[in-house]
Amino acid sequence: GGGGGGGIAPDTPFYIAADTPSYLEPARSLLATGKLLNAEGGYETLRTPGYPLVLAMMIGLFHEAYYIGVILLQIAVNVIAIYFLYKFCLLVSNRNGVALPAAGAAALNFLDIRYTCDILTDSLAQSFLLISLFFFAKYLRNSLDESGCRSLAAGAGFLLLTALLRPAFVFLPLAMLAGILFVLIVQRQYGRVLTAALIMCAAILPLAGWWARNITTAGYNGYSSIGSVNLYQYSAAPVYAKQRGLHVYEAREILQKGLDEGLKPYLETMPLYEAYNARGLEIIKSDIPAHLKACLFGAACIFLYPGLNDILHLIPETSGMLAEVKAEMIAKKNPAAGVAILLSKPLTLTVLLLLCIDALLLLLLLIFAAAGAFRLSDRRVNLMLLGVIAYFVVIACQPNGYGTYPRFRLSISMLLALYASMGADSFARRVFGEGRKITGT
Repeated sequence: GGGGGGGIAPDTPFYIAADTPSYLEPARSLLATGKLLNAEGGYETLRTPGYPLVLAMMIGLFHEAYYIGVILLQIAVNVIAIYFLYKFCLLVSNRNGVALPAAGAAALNFLDIRYTCDILTDSLAQSFLLISLFFFAKYLRNSLDESGCRSLAAGAGFLLLTALLRPAFVFLPLAMLAGILFVLIVQRQYGRVLTAALIMCAAILPLAGWWARNITTAGYNGYSSIGSVNLYQYSAAPVYAKQRGLHVYEAREILQKGLDEGLKPYLETMPLYEAYNARGLEIIKSDIPAHLKACLFGAACIFLYPGLNDILHLIPETSGMLAEVKAEMIAKKNPAAGVAILLSKPLTLTVLLLLCIDALLLLLLLIFAAAGAFRLSDRRVNLMLLGVIAYFVVIACQPNGYGTYPRFRLSISMLLALYASMGADSFARRVFGEGRKITGT
């Protein structure tokens, strides 16, 4: 992910990712000094406080075996989140034919399994998001009941935890607040508007507090400086590549290594992350159509459900082959060169056949998901889910490889599982007749 360290050595423990050290440094400084500091001794702005606090707790409890506590916690919370996804599906469908396949698909989601064993924010943040969406859905369906405020408070609390873990979620509580107030006003529940606003603002204030802390201690005006890194090193890369006749990966490497001459004038007059913002916007503004084209491509890639391609990147034989294909395509700036390398490998026919089958299955899943989006009868919950998906598309379509990095597809893939299960259930009932319906949730 953006802002992380360099490559990972072959003998690195399985739980260490490129970004892991940037979470461990503030965690260890918290234990040593009581402050969240980075490796240079300055106030940490790249990483938000949630995950360093989790790591600090586990280091305090397990010392060098901290990773065991973290992984067990992530697995436990993930299992609970899958249960809440099951309850969510029952809440909106009253059908085991929807709830069980959706929960099963979520439990077997390759990326979801993978990230429970990494010292990264993805697993915990994703789990808390699923739990929060259940409570928000429960509130939207029962906002007139006395339990409605408790559901809203629980949803807001888990969403706050999500945003403290991953900065990409920072504006989601605001979006959720706007959506909830809109629903209440449309339903003329004016008496509940103030209560809902106060509950949601209680979840937003800690995020605003961290933003204010960054301004006062580090002089950075933002919730996380990872946004500045992504803007310059990733979002601006397609335009930078087009202007210089480079492959986008070559452009990204130049920007990451500080070899861009256009950055130096900004560094003379402003701090690093402000310079990233200024230079990144300058590059993007120079060719907005190219930037928007890259964003559209990234938005499409966000919907790639975890599948065989993700698994192949973790198998040494196939990951090496794919890396060679990528290097050849970059070197010769010709996709055909990469295909030629691929066809020369002994695993090619098997891999290509499996990838074709995988692509057909993923296409079928997307068709069922699209159908499921029309089958969800509760318009309030449906609009909430579609709004969350739209939020992820907007936030993650640009940086980190046009959104093709696995971690940026995880959240959408879990929601796609719900919609796909609903669409598949509707199709099955049309073909095979009615299945069992659950009464009560």
